[in-house]
Amino acid sequence: MTRVLAGTDAKRGFNWRKWLLVWAVLCGIYAAYQGHVRRTGAGGSGLTSIAVRLGANPTTDQLAALAAGTQPGDVLMYTADWCPNCRAARNWMDQYGFRYETCDVDKGAGCAQQLTALGSDGVPYLIVKGHHMEDGFDSAEFVAALNSK
Repeated sequence: MTRVLAGTDAKRGFNWRKWLLVWAVLCGIYAAYQGHVRRTGAGGSGLTSIAVRLGANPTTDQLAALAAGTQPGDVLMYTADWCPNCRAARNWMDQYGFRYETCDVDKGAGCAQQLTALGSDGVPYLIVKGHHMEDGFDSAEFVAALNSK
């Protein structure tokens, strides 16, 4: 009589559970990475310098000149006081003298309704000369939008 030990048959066959788990974990990591890249761009941080993102080295004077050409209404930012990315975007725009208007979603019901109507619920959300920056502030995208029209 032949005795079969418990678990012996499982060791002989292919362990689908283990490989399915590994595959699921890898898919999750990849999806998280793609979401990060989509939000921040290939350069990493959403506030990566435009020199790195554009492959150029714009000077402070060049950015100040671009800022001097902005008109009231060119830039609208939906914001909130508690939002660190909003604060960083404001600081960056202020540093170079860009003119912009803000609409605080916590202080004005109209601002929150407008943002919802745009299909977003996250801040910062900028509209730069008609270009919607749906994924937050990105200095390269901001400069490109100002230069495009």
